[in-house]
Amino acid sequence: MLEVQSLDGLELLIFAGFLEWYYMYSVIFGVLAIASERLIASVLIENYESNTQLFIPTILTLTYQFLSILVSLAVLFHKIEGTTTHILWSISCLISAVVYLFVRRINKSFHREIKNMKRNRVFTISQQFQVKENLRALDLGTNLVFVVLATIAVCGSGILALNFELIPPFYAHFVENSLFLNPYLICFTAMLSVPQWKKKFLKMFITFRIGKMRRRRRITQMESIDIIDNSSRKNLEIETNLYFKQLTESWI
Repeated sequence: MLEVQSLDGLELLIFAGFLEWYYMYSVIFGVLAIASERLIASVLIENYESNTQLFIPTILTLTYQFLSILVSLAVLFHKIEGTTTHILWSISCLISAVVYLFVRRINKSFHREIKNMKRNRVFTISQQFQVKENLRALDLGTNLVFVVLATIAVCGSGILALNFELIPPFYAHFVENSLFLNPYLICFTAMLSVPQWKKKFLKMFITFRIGKMRRRRRITQMESIDIIDNSSRKNLEIETNLYFKQLTESWI
């Protein structure tokens, strides 16, 4: 660590150091804020998605930005010990992982309850859609969640090893590069997690092909449509009317 007697002329260096710490802690607290928002959305499934007030995401955003700036300044000017900084990212990763598993479990429980025809609880169309979308997002984002948490753990462990001189100072370059280059890994994981993005990405990534590939025409089979009896038709009409009624009320 470089010791200086005066801060004159080091304003840009201090600002750059602040940006580095701010970037690190904005990712840490940002992941925790997203996990908290999804937890609140799952617990308050009755009226959360239809609520037009945005105070919950606004409060979470302001809170994690305030914590990121405050902790970054405290670390930059050595107002808190190094051990405390490592406890912060460790607890954040642990809480985020636990919240992810809890949100996944509670949405699966809602999904099983929705499919149960003998349920006593009434789920609106918007609630059923929200549960399905939550499960779909959780399935697609599993790899992304663990990649982000693993990135935080690797960078934090590297800084911890450097602080306690467990590895030579030369490895600081590898730790910084793993910190600055992690968006590539996160973006690649995000693109490969969504089937539509993965297909488009692989198509744009391959710039040439060896030979000509013959495209196989997919033959779509016509499905037979059974005749609907009067009782089934009546049930479909009731369900359709209920759907549009709830849809109209959600836009009021």
